Amino acid sequence: FIRRRYREPLYHAVLSGFVRTITKHGVTQGIFIEGGLTRDGAFQKPKLGMLDYIVLSKADPDYTAPLYLIPTSINYDRVLEDRNLTEELMGKEDRSTKGEKLGTTFQFLFKNSLRSLVKRFKRYGYAIVTFGEPISVDEFVKAHPAVIARDFAERKPHLTTLAETVMSRISDALPVTPVALVARIFAE
Repeated sequence: FIRRRYREPLYHAVLSGFVRTITKHGVTQGIFIEGGLTRDGAFQKPKLGMLDYIVLSKADPDYTAPLYLIPTSINYDRVLEDRNLTEELMGKEDRSTKGEKLGTTFQFLFKNSLRSLVKRFKRYGYAIVTFGEPISVDEFVKAHPAVIARDFAERKPHLTTLAETVMSRISDALPVTPVALVARIFAE
């Protein structure tokens, strides 16, 4: 796991070298560039650090293997945090008290413990993963050679373009789950 907001230059130099090395050796990496979680699912400003390290591996002339980014979209019918997230939308006076939340937590744990004893676990809906159209980093570097420049300020606008392309393809591949589809039909 990567330490975010850790400003030690040595840490980032080692991390950058590590990511470039494993990229050149064909290790698949999963990164989240969407900029963090939101309550409405909208993307935030892209995070460029890990993407930069991966793309910089192409600055090595000995690295001739093709490099692709595979946009991956994950969607869920329901997550365990649903109640907390919907409660945040209510006014403070309508929210559960700490005691009520604690009671709900114990009730949840008790019910699931009983379900585990009789092997009757409750399903929480569907989780769906889809993959978008792959993006060739090699072709992107040919079209935007400054993306592997020495200076980050020079690389940043090109990295942002690449990140926005990835996020667009993630968005295009976002799967629709059955509950969301039925809810949309009822809402209309």
